[in-house]
Amino acid sequence: MSKPALSAAVLLVLVMLATACGGDAAEGDSAADATVISVETEATEQLPTADPSDDPVATAEATAAEPTEAPTTETPATEAAANEAAATDGTPQDPQPGVHSAGSLTITAQRCTIDGAEFVGDSSSRVMPGIAVLDPHVYLSNADGQTLRFVADTTAGCALTIDPTWGDAGTYTPASAQDALNIAQATGRLVMSGSVFESEVVDTTTGASYVCDASGKVEITPDGSLGVAYFPGSAIRQVNFTDTGCTVDDPAPQAASLAYEHQTILSGQFAPGGQFVTGGVLPGNLAQVIAYTEDGAEVWRQGESDPDSFGEQRYGWVHAVSLCGATPAVCTLDTNFRRLQVLDPAGTWVTSADLNELLDIESAWWEDMEFDAAGRIWMPVGAGRDEGDLADGFLFLLTLDGI
Repeated sequence: MSKPALSAAVLLVLVMLATACGGDAAEGDSAADATVISVETEATEQLPTADPSDDPVATAEATAAEPTEAPTTETPATEAAANEAAATDGTPQDPQPGVHSAGSLTITAQRCTIDGAEFVGDSSSRVMPGIAVLDPHVYLSNADGQTLRFVADTTAGCALTIDPTWGDAGTYTPASAQDALNIAQATGRLVMSGSVFESEVVDTTTGASYVCDASGKVEITPDGSLGVAYFPGSAIRQVNFTDTGCTVDDPAPQAASLAYEHQTILSGQFAPGGQFVTGGVLPGNLAQVIAYTEDGAEVWRQGESDPDSFGEQRYGWVHAVSLCGATPAVCTLDTNFRRLQVLDPAGTWVTSADLNELLDIESAWWEDMEFDAAGRIWMPVGAGRDEGDLADGFLFLLTLDGI
């Protein structure tokens, strides 16, 4: 009597049972292997020829093995998702500044157009952090630590156009990312600084450059021979510049004369008469503005003496000091109170202006400002969008009349 043929389903069950026994001892493995071989041989000899559609297991396996068509990427759902993602980027602000009265002064603010570059980033404090000005050029740093050079036209408004002769089509990339800029007005020596490791110096006339050991932010004298490097919390250092390199005196000879905590400053500006006007924090968390001679002797001091006062002459964090006006006077940028303070050349307080109102801007951050030969202030600003996480860089030109 012939043996009954084994169906494919029974064979599959036997194979699975034999496989499940694979964790037994070696002797059991051998027995299981023998059983499987015997069953497979017998099944091969006895299985009849049949239509695969008669076997539900085979039919299921064949169906599972059939290739399916991959969905296309261009579907209404993905397009809608892309549109939604773009919408979350938000809309840039559209500030429309104008004429602002501040005490005895009239301040005219203009928003500059920028052609040839885009300043967009994920941080309002990093999108346009530094500026230097030497007619007819304006230098701006971006979120990547590069320096871009523009040709400025202020004959009718304020318009900047990228200068393709600078760096790579208008963008200079230093060896290390640098966000602070300072330029010697008499010589055109540009210092890119802000890195914790080094700074970089460029002769804007010849294009020659070198890396300098001065780290942190660096302020430079009008003739470009000396500078002051500083970190918050560390004593200031003096930097000596030449055409081919620099040396650093650590600490600077004037450090011991500073009234501020840690013998350091928050910001500074070299002024006429050999003065160095600084912003810093005194012991007791009281911020003031103090002018020193090159030797470190105090010339004048301005600001509230009461740390509990919040009057107009109280300083929070002096992010930048600049000359301003035709005299020239001194202007300070206070990011804590978000206001521009104006002092006369002798350090007497004149007036202040609310920066948000002055520039018609919100959710903004200020890192720097710079003056030009006409006494105007160039002020870069980073401002967040109405939605999303992006911020845009704006540049404003301020003209002060009455000082």
